[in-house]
Amino acid sequence: MYRAILSLFLVIACQQVQAFGFPTHARVCANAYELLTPVARQSVDRLVTLSSEKSFAQLCGWPDQIRRNDDFRHTGRWHYINVPRTADQVTEAHCPEDGCVLSALSDMQARLSSAPQVDWQALAFVGHLVADIHQPLHVSYADDRGGNDTRVRYQGDRTNLHALWDRDVPMATADIRETMAPAGSDTLTALDWANESLQKTQQIYQYYRRGQTITDDQMKNEGRWMQARIEQATTRLADVLNRIFAD
Repeated sequence: MYRAILSLFLVIACQQVQAFGFPTHARVCANAYELLTPVARQSVDRLVTLSSEKSFAQLCGWPDQIRRNDDFRHTGRWHYINVPRTADQVTEAHCPEDGCVLSALSDMQARLSSAPQVDWQALAFVGHLVADIHQPLHVSYADDRGGNDTRVRYQGDRTNLHALWDRDVPMATADIRETMAPAGSDTLTALDWANESLQKTQQIYQYYRRGQTITDDQMKNEGRWMQARIEQATTRLADVLNRIFAD
C-alpha cells in the first residue's frame, strides 16, 4: 500500500518540503486506517466527506497546506516542540503559551472527542500531529530551528538536518517490509512519544556536524530506525482513533 501512496504523492513532495513530508503523513494515516475498528473507520469516512479531501491519507496532509493561511497561521507552532540543549527530557513546561505539538495534540483529541461527527479539522490535526511528534527533529532545539539551520549534504545536494529527516530518511524506508503491531498494544502517552524523539535527536546532534556529507550507509541505518518509528506512529494513531470513536 505504501508504495502506491508514495508514487501518488512523490511529485508533491519534491515541489515543497513539509513537516514530515506529505507522503509519510499519507503513509501513516493510510496504514492506521487499515487498523481501525469498523466503527472507527465509518466515523473517519464520514468526517472525510465533510472536508475537501478524498481520503483520510490526504486529509492528514491538510494541516501543512493551510499553516501559512492567515486564519491558520497560529497553528505553525503546533507541529513541534523545542527544549534547551541541556534538557534531559521533554516536559509540558517546555510548551509555550501559544502552543506546541503536545498541547495541540491534546486539544485536538479533546475537540474530536467532543464532536466526533462533525469536527473533520480536529481529525486532520490528530492524524498529522501524531506523525509529527514521532519525527525526531520536531522535538529539538530552538537555536537552529529544529535542524533547519544545520546544513548537510546528501547525494551531492545541499539540505539541512530537518529536511533530511522530514523527507530523505523516510524515503530510505521504501524497500523495508512493514510489520505493524495491532492497535491498542501501546500504553505510552504523547509525552512519552516526545521523549523517545528527543533521545534520537540527541543522538543525531552527537554524530552529525554542520556541512557533513551523509553517506548511503548512514542513510540505510537511519532508514531502519525510521521504519520502526513510522510503524509506531501508525499503530499509536490507530489506537487513539479507536478509543475516540469507541463511544
